[in-house]
Amino acid sequence: MDNTTRGLLAEFLVAAAIGQHRKPRTEWLPYDLITKSGITIEVKSAAYIQSWTQTIPSKIQFGIAPRKNLWDAESGPSRRWAKVYVFSVLEGADPLELDKWQFYVLSRDVLDQECPTQGSISLKPLRSLPGIQCCHYLDLKRTIENVIHGRTLSS
Repeated sequence: MDNTTRGLLAEFLVAAAIGQHRKPRTEWLPYDLITKSGITIEVKSAAYIQSWTQTIPSKIQFGIAPRKNLWDAESGPSRRWAKVYVFSVLEGADPLELDKWQFYVLSRDVLDQECPTQGSISLKPLRSLPGIQCCHYLDLKRTIENVIHGRTLSS
C-alpha cells in the first residue's frame, strides 16, 4: 500500500502487459518504459487506500508536470518525455488483485494540448480528456497499442 512500492508494482504491471517485464528498470531515464518499437511510456499510480491511517479515502491525483531530463545537460526546456501515459488507479486494498486496478491510457499529445503547463490532474478531469481510454489489466496491451496508433478502444 506504500506509494513508492505501489508505483513500482504499477510499472511492472504495465511492463508485463506489453512484454517488457524481463528488461531491467533504468531509474534515470525521463520515462518509465519503452516498447520494442521504441515508444516511451510513463506510468503514474494512485490509490484510494493508503498505508497510513485514514478517515476518508485519498483523492486520486497524478503529477503531469513537464520536466527537464536531469541526466542530460543538453535536455533543453521542460517537456513531457513519454509518448504515452498510463494512469493506474488501485481501487481496493490488495494491489495483487489485478481486477482492482483501473488503467487510463492517454497520448502525450493530448496532455500537451489540453494541459500544457499543468502540474497535476485529478481523476475526474483526467477522465474527461479527449482520447482517454480506460481498461482493466487484461485489455491494457491492446489499449496502449490503440493509443499509440490513434485508434479508439472499439477499433
